[in-house]
Amino acid sequence: MPPTETRDRILDAATELFLGQGYGTTSLDQVAAKAGVTKPTVYSHFGSKDGLLEAMIARHTDSRVDHFASRLQGDGDTESDLMHFAHAFLTTVMSDEARAWQRLCTAESDRYPALGAAFYSSGPKRVFSFLSDYLLREKRARRLQFTNAERAAEQFLGMLVGLDLLRSMLGQSRSSSTELKKRCRATVTVFLRAYGVDVATARSRQESQSRS
Repeated sequence: MPPTETRDRILDAATELFLGQGYGTTSLDQVAAKAGVTKPTVYSHFGSKDGLLEAMIARHTDSRVDHFASRLQGDGDTESDLMHFAHAFLTTVMSDEARAWQRLCTAESDRYPALGAAFYSSGPKRVFSFLSDYLLREKRARRLQFTNAERAAEQFLGMLVGLDLLRSMLGQSRSSSTELKKRCRATVTVFLRAYGVDVATARSRQESQSRS
């Protein structure tokens, strides 16, 4: 079996077991048995249980982070960029799969700090960084105005998620697709009212720069 295929089988088995029964209660023997490999094979690919966890999280988050980042094109239409990003982000974090990951991290991170740290660093932290960088680029292009890009990014994400994530984690009623779209629109509207540069003002600045 090719090494990449073996690696993927181990990661698939670990993901199913860790999400289904918890990180602490899952042994590498169980992972190896489910993947159809030996325990030394697991060690040869990942080094340790923590190494397996980090690789599992990285695989899960990489495609999602790339998906979010691709929505921030920076082609001059800030409103469209933020709407595409908001919808991709909100529908993902409210999905059943995301809820399973949230339960795993919430239940295990106190006992296994590496789990919470790895998940935050490879997922939420990277998304936050991409959004902050995008907002800063839009400010430099004079389409947004604010004092601190990271604070603005945090405010945007906070408005976007609101209480919906908590309701979802507690098993309360979940927002419909239509409701999520309305939340995205409301978030972008409020954010641009706070930080957007008036179109006429921006045009005047550009004309002044071109004359100077």
